Formats: sequence, structure tokens, C-alpha cells
Amino acid sequence: FKLFLFLMAIPALYLAIALLLTFITTENRDVCTRDKLIYLSTNGVHADVIIPVRDLSPELQTDLEFDSSHNYIAFGWGDRNFYLNTPEWSDLTVNTALNAAFLKSETLMHVTHFRSVSKNWVSVSVCDAEQKEIMKYLNSSFKTKASSKVLIPHSGYSNRDYFYEANGSYNCFFTCNTWLNKGLKK
Repeated sequence: FKLFLFLMAIPALYLAIALLLTFITTENRDVCTRDKLIYLSTNGVHADVIIPVRDLSPELQTDLEFDSSHNYIAFGWGDRNFYLNTPEWSDLTVNTALNAAFLKSETLMHVTHFRSVSKNWVSVSVCDAEQKEIMKYLNSSFKTKASSKVLIPHSGYSNRDYFYEANGSYNCFFTCNTWLNKGLKK
């Protein structure tokens, strides 16, 4: 029973620390006109940033597969094994979760296309310079081979999403949410 309580205390402590750390903010010292919108979405565990297609930088657009009828592209970063082997929460295994949390692992960028804004997205006003910094950060997250983004063929969950090789390593101290937070702070 004590072992069970100890094991349950670890994720509870992790969640409590994560919650407390969300109250630490950064101060933006730049004064600019925030006339552009980006969006954030979450399923309660994973977070993505969404950029209107019309605002994508040419560098970020390069090598991306997307349908021109879609107006928004979401970018997420995460553990390769988790992304490819857990399309639904019901597919999650203890082994996949533990490996993602505690072992150094390869990562992927998940790129999803949308036609319109979802009511569940949170809009964030940014100025042109801030939006460019976010796009530079997103672009730098893609692993490249011969200067091209590396698409994982036939790996998406649907006909409107794709996976690409990514830079970095996922673990319980640097998660998809940490990755996104780092990008927003830039």
C-alpha cells in the first residue's frame, strides 16, 4: 500500500509543480502593435500553436504538405513513439508513456490543417516581429536532410495531418508544452 501511495505521489507532485510553474510569467518589454493573431489549442495534455496560412513565412512553408483550401496550420512537437503509436488515448500503453517520460527519445513535428478557426482555440494577439520569431522557432524545430524537412510518409492520423522529423529530445522535463512555452517566450 505504501509503495502504491508513493507511486501515485510522483505524478501528483509533478502535476502540482507544473501547475505552480504556470504562474511564472515573462514580461514583454517591446512595444509593438499587436494586429496579428495566432491560436493555441490543447486537448488537456498536449498543446499546439496554429498560424494562419496567409501569414506563414516562406521558410516555414517550404516542404510542408498542405491543401490550399485550408486556412490554418497547427504545429505540435512530441515524442516520436507516442505520436506514431497512440493515435487515440485508448491506444496508450504504460510502456509508451514511461518511455516518453523517462527515456531520451526522438521527436516529431505534427502538422495539421484546418479550414476555419475552432471555438476551442485561444487567440493570442501578436505583432509582426513576434509572429516572425514564432515562425523561426517552429522552422528550427524541423529536422532537415539536404536542407529539406523530412516527411514521414503515410504517418498522419487523417488526410489533413502529417508528421515530420524534429529536432530535440522529449522527456518529462521537456514536453510538448515546454517546447511551446519556449517558443512563445521567444
